[in-house]
Amino acid sequence: MRSGVEVCLFEASEGLRSSFDCYEGVITVGDYLTGFSVEANSDVLKEQDKSQRDVTENDPRVNGIFSYLDEDETAFTGVIVFVSKIEVLETFQVGRQKAILAHLSSDASTFINDGQGRHVAFSKKIKHLQNQETVNQEQVEQLLNRTLGIKFIVTNTETVDEVKGLIRKLFADIHLNLVKPKTSLSLYFSDAPLCRLLKDICSEVFINQKPLLDAIAVNGKIKKGQVWDLNQFRSLCLTLMDSTPKAANQQLYDPSCYAQWKATISGLLSKTLPLLSLEHFDTDDWKQHHTESLVAKALFAKGLGYLLRSAIEEALENNRKVDYVAFSNLASLPLHQLADPIWLDSNIAFKGTKTVQIAPKSEKVIGSFLCRKLRIYPSIRLTA
Repeated sequence: MRSGVEVCLFEASEGLRSSFDCYEGVITVGDYLTGFSVEANSDVLKEQDKSQRDVTENDPRVNGIFSYLDEDETAFTGVIVFVSKIEVLETFQVGRQKAILAHLSSDASTFINDGQGRHVAFSKKIKHLQNQETVNQEQVEQLLNRTLGIKFIVTNTETVDEVKGLIRKLFADIHLNLVKPKTSLSLYFSDAPLCRLLKDICSEVFINQKPLLDAIAVNGKIKKGQVWDLNQFRSLCLTLMDSTPKAANQQLYDPSCYAQWKATISGLLSKTLPLLSLEHFDTDDWKQHHTESLVAKALFAKGLGYLLRSAIEEALENNRKVDYVAFSNLASLPLHQLADPIWLDSNIAFKGTKTVQIAPKSEKVIGSFLCRKLRIYPSIRLTA
């Protein structure tokens, strides 16, 4: 049940119809949760009548925010709401800006245009904290008193449904035309344990006297001297770890586990990557090498991950260290010639209309092929 809230806002100007009033300010999470509600899902409203996507406590975006709130340092972008009316209680002049103290009554019509996921995630987190065996009321209060930036669009209508067309358009403008940063760049900027591990490995493993980081495109755009982007390198490492991003992050919070995986992966890559002749990608015709090479393909990166995982499992099975000598045969394979018959005959590549292309979803085929050639027993994932 919604309740009325008071907010302090600044008058704002947007490119919307002149009958609207726009304001910007801050609101506490507590007031955001009590003053606004999310739109009913399509099991209640006809999907043709909705102006937002469905949202539940189990949605990936909600779970992502829920988990993010456990990090040491967090921040959120502002939310956008439509309201049919507000009552201006006081006005203030603050420098060149006009501010107001406003009351949003519980009977006003409201709609969250951008911020439903945060609304549900905050609510879920508070319920989680309150349902713990020992309730940490200080944590609950801290979350309730956090502030969010908020943009108020006051429609001055009986209900916000009267401007549903504009609400939907603004939703589309925000989400349909939004260009998110490349995954690789987000990974590079992130301080999550897995991302720190990737960056540490890339900085400490050297190939031809250069750090591996030089061969990885952290912004997602491959250029001269680079073989994979950071997201593709992450796939290699996760395959090697036989893990998922979520599970890996949970494991790597343990310092001893982090150190063990860092040493293991760095050791394996230090012995294998120099055998892949990555210097081909640091020549003037590097673009052609990227097109014609198997090594440069994201599926090969995962296939290499399966090979290295197999080496780990074989060593554990035989209670010995990984035999690095077995990797030496990598140098004898035509890894920079995707059109070589060895890849075509193995269903790793196929002849397209104009060029030879790597077969879709062939990462396990590549991993199994490499295991055979290097005489390494394939991992559980490859034999399942």
